[in-house]
Amino acid sequence: MEGELAKAREEAARQQKLQEEERRINEEFEKSEQVLSLWAFSLAILFFIYLSMTFKAKSLWENTGAVVMAVRRPG
Repeated sequence: MEGELAKAREEAARQQKLQEEERRINEEFEKSEQVLSLWAFSLAILFFIYLSMTFKAKSLWENTGAVVMAVRRPG
């Protein structure tokens, strides 16, 4: 009977470890998902800014004939 009790305790401890590991994995997944959402949102904002700048430069060209030039420095 003591052997069965020891086996039951071992199984309960193993189940508890599995549940803790599953909880930890779920928390890591949620963090990753939040980072990904933030990254996608940031990318969308940058794209919107890029489009706005493109249209502003285009309207400046159409209205005044001015040319906007941008140079990106390496690094």
